Amino acid sequence: MRRVAAGVFLPLLLCLLAVVPALAGPRPVQETNASCLKCHGDEDIAPRTERGASLELYVPAKRFAKSVHRGLACVECHLGAGTKEDFTEAPHKLSAQGAKTCVDCHGKYFSDINSSYSQSFHAKQLGDKFSCTSCHNAHVMENTVATKPSMDQVRFDNYTCLKCHTDLTGYKALSGKEVWEQDLSHDFLPNKAEHFAAVRCIECHTPAKSADMHRILPKEESLKDCTACHSEESILTHRMHSEPTDADFGGKFLGKGLFDDASLLKKLAPLKKSEVAANMTPNALGFINNGLFKDSYVIGATRNVVLDTWAFYLALATLFALVLHGGLRYLSSRKRQGHAGAPHSEYVYDLHIRLWHWMNALLFVVLLVTGMSLHFAGLAGTLDFALSVRLHDIAGCLLVANYAVFVLMALVTGNIKQYIPNPRGLIVRWYSQARFYLWGIFRGEAHPFRVTRSQKFNPLQQAAYLPLMYLMMPLLILSGIWMFFPELTPDTVFGFPGRWLTATVHYVLAVGFGIFLIVHIYLSSTGDHALSLIKGMFTGYHVSHEPQDEEKR
Repeated sequence: MRRVAAGVFLPLLLCLLAVVPALAGPRPVQETNASCLKCHGDEDIAPRTERGASLELYVPAKRFAKSVHRGLACVECHLGAGTKEDFTEAPHKLSAQGAKTCVDCHGKYFSDINSSYSQSFHAKQLGDKFSCTSCHNAHVMENTVATKPSMDQVRFDNYTCLKCHTDLTGYKALSGKEVWEQDLSHDFLPNKAEHFAAVRCIECHTPAKSADMHRILPKEESLKDCTACHSEESILTHRMHSEPTDADFGGKFLGKGLFDDASLLKKLAPLKKSEVAANMTPNALGFINNGLFKDSYVIGATRNVVLDTWAFYLALATLFALVLHGGLRYLSSRKRQGHAGAPHSEYVYDLHIRLWHWMNALLFVVLLVTGMSLHFAGLAGTLDFALSVRLHDIAGCLLVANYAVFVLMALVTGNIKQYIPNPRGLIVRWYSQARFYLWGIFRGEAHPFRVTRSQKFNPLQQAAYLPLMYLMMPLLILSGIWMFFPELTPDTVFGFPGRWLTATVHYVLAVGFGIFLIVHIYLSSTGDHALSLIKGMFTGYHVSHEPQDEEKR
């Protein structure tokens, strides 16, 4: 009986064991590809043909796992000759047809890309020697409209261009320099290295008014207008997306005969409008075009419109107050003439102080004009963007050196004491000086605090100059250095994106110094005559016609 049972159940058990794998379905693609990646996933693989040409057979496994083709088995594209030993031996026995091309799968759906490519400089110059795979590596292509706006992806895309246009690796190995450092055709870029690291070549070498990335233009027609990217209506907003949208996907199927184009256009219209609106709408921190690069800042494009609005109204209010104050001074000027006494002068400002002062003033004017031209690039009245970058960088470096001289002089000569107020009776002195500016100056009263060599600043000037020169100026310089060397900027500062915060601090301080400069110039006209205080900063002598009352300190 046991023999009979064994004879019946043993065959059944063997059949069951044979059926279970079949019920489990085919092996996952990852498993079938793993055998290929054992060799091709090794970056040291570098075979050569019989003639010595190198073959690009390395497939980065991690990037392939994120690519659009990650769900395909290698053998779906790489066709064997039809024998069991096709891929078990090296070199592999491949089909005479070769691997499938991009057109085999995508040709029907992307005929518009083929049309654009046929008009490109590559197709006209190279013909059949250039194809999709010349730029697109099927093993690492990711599922986005153009590319993910990350530094790694940009560098990878640019390497795709540079590896053909120049011998990137060889040049760096021989000279120790990056290839763009010797390419004179890019000398018009203010910061070539930063552009090559953050912006794809195709942004400038394809039609600027289009999102078409496949029509590569001749170098004579390439984009050389900085404001095309560095402005509120940056072309990058139409090209760079962190994730593909429904409008992007839907637009790819227009004219392909797959769907009713009229109904598809009707569905896409509101999506496209909302996409543009979302792009221009300030984010929670007030930045527009904030999706160009993740947590980054593009000068002129990712402006903070909230700060721009407040800065405009603050500057307008300041100008209005100064014009009103100046008008009242002019109307009451006769009263002031009645208090004139015998002129007297004192040598107050040493030569090194005067030289530093005018150098500082000149640098600030240059920095403000060029900085605003960069921030509001493309608006009427702004300077050329590339010129502004160069002037701003030069003036910024000179300002750092000038400030270092200022601090050194203040410590060596003891001039720093001029900025430190005497705490005794400070509130009373502030009130006295404020009363003079708001009331006494219209009545022709004498200045409550006479300028002398030992005390150049009145109490309100001390209150303004001390934080301005020893707190705000270092912050302005530090944020400027971080803007000049963005790679030094921390990723986050106090929980905020580092580059956004750096740009915000730099801009707010620049606006503050700009308003201070306007007020400072106006107050320099409050001497005996409109130009007497300014003249003193050229000659070194402070001249006054006011009665010589006892100094109030």
